[in-house]
Amino acid sequence: MIVSFSKYILFIVDTIPPIYGGLATSAHRIANYLAEDYKVIILTPSHEKKDQIIEKTVSWSENIQIIQFKKPKNEAKYLEEFSRMGEKICEEIKLEAIVGFYLYRAGFIATYLGKRYQVPTIVSARGNDIHRSLFHSKRHSFVKYALLETTIFTSVSTELMEKGNAFEAIKEKSLVVGNGVDYNFFEVKERKIQESEKVVIGFAGDDRSKKGFQVIIKALSNLPQNLIESFELFIAGSFNEEKLKKNLSKNCSKLTYTFFGTLPRKKMRSFYQSLDLLVIPSINDGLPNVLLEGIASGISVLASNTGGIKDVLHTFPEKLFPSGDSDELTLILAKFLQGEEKLTRRKDELLSHCKEQYSLNAEKSRWKKAISMAKKE
Repeated sequence: MIVSFSKYILFIVDTIPPIYGGLATSAHRIANYLAEDYKVIILTPSHEKKDQIIEKTVSWSENIQIIQFKKPKNEAKYLEEFSRMGEKICEEIKLEAIVGFYLYRAGFIATYLGKRYQVPTIVSARGNDIHRSLFHSKRHSFVKYALLETTIFTSVSTELMEKGNAFEAIKEKSLVVGNGVDYNFFEVKERKIQESEKVVIGFAGDDRSKKGFQVIIKALSNLPQNLIESFELFIAGSFNEEKLKKNLSKNCSKLTYTFFGTLPRKKMRSFYQSLDLLVIPSINDGLPNVLLEGIASGISVLASNTGGIKDVLHTFPEKLFPSGDSDELTLILAKFLQGEEKLTRRKDELLSHCKEQYSLNAEKSRWKKAISMAKKE
């Protein structure tokens, strides 16, 4: 039963905390922003407990109500159940807006419901949803429909906005909304390297090809032996440990590394502070939370020029390398390990830039602007 409230927003998303991942953590932040002005009804499937969790406890606004349904294994049934539950909500209450958070399923269902019940919609491209789904024979039409029929289109990067506009004329109804970070949580803490210590290079992510883990491994394996011995690699994220061990043994057997597995938010803070350099070698991406969290932690970053990464670092080109180019990454890492200070410069300037453009308040104000734009259409 839906609790009585004056203004409602339906927020449709594939996953929420305590499930681990960028989509879930972003959904959690944004739903809480919107709950400052609305009663937010989150419609999402339930997941098995075997999924990694972010934290044991998750704080939701009292103005958020979560409605879950058992996730069907069949894809068509999954969409059908999303739709059926959404229709029930739309018929029970009057909505101010519907948010489809991620294009393929959520965005399609949100725009279908919006058209049927005459409710403004906001769909959001988060990461590889445009890249993967628009060029996927079974998903293309769903994403095209969402782009064509939505009232307002948001994305976490200029690149995703350009891709969306290449398929539908959405310039007049679009808004780039970058992720936000709590800079008080990810505090700056300088790491002092002792003479006996090795340099620590970090990677945080998973083994999906889009995250580019093989790019960094190939780059590291091409370094001279004396440089390979001068550093260690710290790895955090979702990997099969046995497969990871075999991968590193085969491709970079001389590498010293430590695998931490999937870390909750508090431990990620310590992970960042243990690094001298965070490398983000994504092949394609939205706006990785780890990039902003690394910058918020005051460490040096090096990242590929794709997605929202370009938006953050475009005025800091020394911290970018061509996406997928392991040879160029090898050259940059070699210079870094030999004492080249290029990557360590301008950290304070970059941190100030991100505090202004990628703060929680900046993200919140842009999302509230998106809702306002949709309601005016």
